[in-house]
Amino acid sequence: MTHGRAIFLLFGSILVILLSGCTSVSVEADGKRAEKKRVLSIVGKIDDLYRVAFAVRYDASIDTKLCKEYAPLAGVWLQRTDTFYYDVASINGQYSVELPLSEVQPGGCDWKPYAIMFSISEASQKSDGYGALVSIDEPDGKQVTSITYSCNRARFRPNSEPFVFCRGNPSPLLKTITKDQKSLEVNFVATPGSAVEDLSSQ
Repeated sequence: MTHGRAIFLLFGSILVILLSGCTSVSVEADGKRAEKKRVLSIVGKIDDLYRVAFAVRYDASIDTKLCKEYAPLAGVWLQRTDTFYYDVASINGQYSVELPLSEVQPGGCDWKPYAIMFSISEASQKSDGYGALVSIDEPDGKQVTSITYSCNRARFRPNSEPFVFCRGNPSPLLKTITKDQKSLEVNFVATPGSAVEDLSSQ
């Protein structure tokens, strides 16, 4: 056996051993293991009077200056956050949306999905402010799989512009989705009656 053939056979044996131990885990160009994409399916009913949009907020969880940003108005350093927004189309009173929960890779700041938020408005208007819907992987939270909101038109002051105001059951306080959860039902139901609720005294 020649020296070159011996090297070829040795290399071939090593290659066979390596291939026999391969798994289906994908590997990125820099050699890091690629994380499996995480998605939450949100489905539900929505009154034709309304339109809804969702957002996913990510927080940097490492407490270093590189993972913070300066807030000049408050004069303090705050943990960095990033938010992704998703518009939703409804058909015949039903809607569904696939929310990615792995848009931000952990990196040096160990970014993690923190919360899902929602914005609801009248169908003829664009979604504006966002409120908390549910936290993500909250250790002290209670898992929730279904939330129903009762919604009506309201205003904060007698002469202010009315907006859509929703009360949730259960409340988003300490409610969470878990790591292995694949879906969440969220319904938006219009409260009967056309009167605009006055919230100034609440």
